[in-house]
Amino acid sequence: MCNPASMIMTKGHRVHWSEKTDSHREIITEFGLRETDARGAINIVPIEIIPPNGDMTKPLNKWQFTIDYAGYTRDLPEWFDAKKAEASTRCALKAWAKAKLVRSGTRKKIETGQHYVCGTAVVELLAGDAVIAIMSGSSQVTRMYGSSQVTEMYDSSQVTRMSGSSQVTEMYGSSQVTRMYGSSQVTEMYDSSQVTRMSGSSQVTEMYGSSQVTEMYDSSQVTRMYDSSQVTEMSDSSQVTRMSDSSQVTRMYGSSQVTEMSDSSQVTRMSGSSQVTEVKGNATITVYKVCDPTCLKTKTAVMIDRRESGAVHVYVGGKEYTQ
Repeated sequence: MCNPASMIMTKGHRVHWSEKTDSHREIITEFGLRETDARGAINIVPIEIIPPNGDMTKPLNKWQFTIDYAGYTRDLPEWFDAKKAEASTRCALKAWAKAKLVRSGTRKKIETGQHYVCGTAVVELLAGDAVIAIMSGSSQVTRMYGSSQVTEMYDSSQVTRMSGSSQVTEMYGSSQVTRMYGSSQVTEMYDSSQVTRMSGSSQVTEMYGSSQVTEMYDSSQVTRMYDSSQVTEMSDSSQVTRMSDSSQVTRMYGSSQVTEMSDSSQVTRMSGSSQVTEVKGNATITVYKVCDPTCLKTKTAVMIDRRESGAVHVYVGGKEYTQ
């Protein structure tokens, strides 16, 4: 995987970097560079100058110059001089950072290109086809529209509002998305990351650790939940496809659905026309509606039926439990 800042060096220690990507292969394509000359001699050197310990708030003069040999197992060209190469790269890094790195202050709008947002930086609007490759520290994006993307979120970074087809690919640490609308998506959530509200056809694909979704409405979806991840409230036609480990859904209303529950996962309250299709392992559901106990697929799966006032019916493994 290519790291920021990735560049390509050609003869004369000329440095090429892209406002759109930090992939060496994509930079080669963008600038129409040839990996070898007419005689078959090496024509390019893939280089990186990376922040110590991945901390992009560190001063640029502390960033570490290196040659990226990944995928390029061969000798360096005859013209390559390490000292000249590093000097040229450090000069190029200043331009790279000015175009792509947001470390403090407030940026009103970003509408194109690839960026890195860290430290205490605030981006008020991410729109168009702009991409934030990494958000870290306590950085914030206030609004995301169009096809804008955040690839990775770390630490206590935040996105306040997502709409349109905007996307967050991965969330870690205590990163947060406050509201998701339209067809906005979060692909993976880890650790204690949170999504506060989902509506429209917004989606979370996978949740791990103690990640949380607080509210889901309309046709919003969570595909898979693991570990101790939680969904607090589901309504209308919102869906969770698969729950495992000790993951939890607290309340389900309307026609909300959970397709499969296993291990010790729990649904605390089901009402309306909400459905759970299969309950496996030691999973438990508590219902306030008519629910067919045949959804309990293992001997240790439990359903607590509280739909009758003052009465509690407990089903274990599809059969009513009587003491």
